[in-house]
Formats: sequence, C-alpha cells, structure tokens
Amino acid sequence: MEAADTLLTLSEVSLGLAGFAGIVVVFGRGRGVLAPADSFRLLALVGCSLGTLFLSLIPIALGFVGVAEPELWQWSSAILIAVSIPAHLFVLSRMRRDAAEILEVLPVYLLPFGAFLFLANFVAQTCNALGVGWSPSFGVYLFGLLLYLLFAAIQFARMLFVRPGGS
Repeated sequence: MEAADTLLTLSEVSLGLAGFAGIVVVFGRGRGVLAPADSFRLLALVGCSLGTLFLSLIPIALGFVGVAEPELWQWSSAILIAVSIPAHLFVLSRMRRDAAEILEVLPVYLLPFGAFLFLANFVAQTCNALGVGWSPSFGVYLFGLLLYLLFAAIQFARMLFVRPGGS
C-alpha cells in the first residue's frame, strides 16, 4: 500500500503534537486546575491528535487483514464517520456547558468556519464510504485526517499564545 508511509508519517506528527500539548500544560500553566477554556482546548487538541493517530493506523491494519482498495478507503471513511460523530457531539455539549469561558479564547468567526469544514468533511467521507459521486480514494480520507490535524495544531498554537481572561 503506497499510502502507508503517508499514514505512518501523519500518525507520528499527531502523536508529537499530543505530546507537546502535555508539555505545554505541565510547564506553561503552573499549579492548580485548568480553566474551563484551557480544559476544552486541551481536550480538543488531544482528542483530534490521538483520533488522527488512531485513524491513520486503521487503513494499515485493514490492509494487513486483506482489505483491498477501493474497499479499504470505504471502510476507513466509514470508521472515521463512526468515530467522529460521537466525538463532535461530545465537543458540542462541552461548548454549550462552558460557552462563556470558551468564547474568551475561541473567536466567534472560527465557529461557523469550523462547522462548515467539519460538515464538508462528513459529506466527503460519507460519499467516500458509499462510493457515491466518485470512486473511493485515499485522497479524500487523507484530507479528512489532515482537517483533524489542522484543528489540533490551531488549538496548540492558541494554547501557547491566547490565555483565558486576556492574561
């Protein structure tokens, strides 16, 4: 599988990002409980990073058990959808619960933009899983993973430079 090297690289990057997030939290925040906004960002960052790690390894595992292309990308996209729906619902419930604190560190303009990107990814992954609109491909799956990694990277950068309460 030619995509294996790309997926392994992506899994390494996502693991590194999650690891650096832990370092930032331990050394950058001091003692005490995390503010709700930082807790949310850390949850989103680590969830997206480790989700990308896990979802990068799924196609490799499916390849080892004999799933061939294009079914490999159909199954991978279906698993991505199955994992992301409950994750998104959980994040939305956290956002509703801690909205005031989260909006201190998350610009309002990012919300509709992020929602649009994640909805577009959901549609693309569904089409890839069902083989509707185009032949199932690695590229569609890869862009879905890259979206989650991009979101994690944005959260990481914002944790470094944007503090709750303007501090």
